[in-house]
Amino acid sequence: MDQMIFHPPFGIHAMRFLNSMLCYSILIPNLAAITTLLRAKREYQTCIGIRHRGV
Repeated sequence: MDQMIFHPPFGIHAMRFLNSMLCYSILIPNLAAITTLLRAKREYQTCIGIRHRGV
């Protein structure tokens, strides 16, 4: 198993795969948090806009 990891083509693919998995595991929760933050910000701005209109 260890010898397969150091075989160049497989090793490169494995490293790219692990790298992309790491990126996705970091990125996806952050994307969810960012979208919820943006949605909350938009709702907050519309709430302020309604308040400014005097409704």
